[in-house]
Amino acid sequence: MTSSLVVLRTSVLLMLLLATFTGLYVRHVTRLAADAGAQSAASAAVQAATAAGWQCQTAPPPESVIAAARAAWSQIDHLSVQPVDVEVSADACNLITTVTAAPLDSRVSSLNTTAAACRAAVRTAVLSVPGSC
Repeated sequence: MTSSLVVLRTSVLLMLLLATFTGLYVRHVTRLAADAGAQSAASAAVQAATAAGWQCQTAPPPESVIAAARAAWSQIDHLSVQPVDVEVSADACNLITTVTAAPLDSRVSSLNTTAAACRAAVRTAVLSVPGSC
């Protein structure tokens, strides 16, 4: 009787450890994918804004929002991670993209991860106002 309790406790402990490590791995992969998606989205948004002739208005052009969403999707789609939300905002001639990603088929919202990236939308390729992003 005692040995079956030991086996049961050990099995439960091992299952909890496996679930913990799996959750940590999924969270890590999701975080990396969200960061890569945000970086790609920022680059695509700046290219689209520059091509559209954006002059540092307070709202980014719709072309850059569409390009950012497409870039985020193509960057992280193959990683078993899906973008939940892609936002583009402007701050002092800088475009800031925020990508929220979630593991595929996940119903646990605590595994969602948000990452942000900032790119200058001017041809000098440096931030217009350092520290504004």
